[in-house]
Amino acid sequence: MKSKMSERWVGMAAGMAAIVTLVWSGIVVVTSRPSAPGSGDDAQTQTAPVGSAEGRVYETILGATDADAFGDDWYVLDARSNLVHHLAADGTLVDSFGGEGRGPGEMQGPEAIVIHHDTVVVAESMGGVVHLYSLDGSFIADRRIGAEDCAISVVIDLVTTPAGLAVLLGCFDHPMAPSAKVVLEREGSTSVLADLSAQQSDRGVDPFFSPVVAAHPGGVLAGVAGSDCLSVYDFSGSMADEICHEWIARAAPSDADQQALAVLSEQASAMGFDLDVYDRLPGFDRVFVDPDGRVVYRGIAGGISEQFRAVTERPTGQEEALPIPLAEYLFVRGDRVLLGWDELDGTRLSVRSWRP
Repeated sequence: MKSKMSERWVGMAAGMAAIVTLVWSGIVVVTSRPSAPGSGDDAQTQTAPVGSAEGRVYETILGATDADAFGDDWYVLDARSNLVHHLAADGTLVDSFGGEGRGPGEMQGPEAIVIHHDTVVVAESMGGVVHLYSLDGSFIADRRIGAEDCAISVVIDLVTTPAGLAVLLGCFDHPMAPSAKVVLEREGSTSVLADLSAQQSDRGVDPFFSPVVAAHPGGVLAGVAGSDCLSVYDFSGSMADEICHEWIARAAPSDADQQALAVLSEQASAMGFDLDVYDRLPGFDRVFVDPDGRVVYRGIAGGISEQFRAVTERPTGQEEALPIPLAEYLFVRGDRVLLGWDELDGTRLSVRSWRP
């Protein structure tokens, strides 16, 4: 089975070299995923049940690349069809808008979606192209967002904040020295809130460079999943706090991961770089923060098929799984979560509260 997180991490590292050589397709593809984090006898992790029988199947929704909520409604970004699907609170599919192409309101390779004030913002992965729509799906305008010192960039995520739209950009100016920047866009101007450089130790470059960002009551929470802590940056770009996650269970790389990294290491050596060696994969690939500042981490779970889980920190400093089913798609907004599963006849989606 493919590993959603390890494929992303190894594929991202491979993509660094691929972009520079104008070949964006992944050099390395991981074909099996790690064993379940925290599955040992001494694990402190609660186990959430696997369940895809709930919710509703949408035949016209091919997947959920990203999602955001406005009130009780959800907007689901479907990169497979280059569409945004608007779901009402009762699950009714209100409308779908966008479509593949380069015309007004059309998109190619969308990566992230966020509701910023009363505007639906969709970012394409390459080129910093951002599409703006009204809540009813009417096209408003296109923009480009980037950083002046980031010649080759990809949009990784979007975050709405009181100070403006925060964009997580991956910068691939050098094949084996990736970095990321959190750029704040407001009133047509941009400023860099955080510069997240890949950590390079004496052992080499971090092959699992996976930057993350989320809105936080103190500004934005940003960092790299493979590190021990994430940082809170205020809107002036100053680091205000750190939130550590060393309590999250981390799985060992599978044999397929190791083989993929061996191939990537050879490619890096040919360019004069050495890769750092990990005995554990990062424990998550995305973070969400509720209005009270509680951080929820999304990571891969165990089982036969690919499933995401969501965990947070207990007051005792231990890992606690949210009381929700495991899912192939998982997005948290406040105290609600959108879950999804691929079915033969479409995509099954379900919305529930994760609080008891």
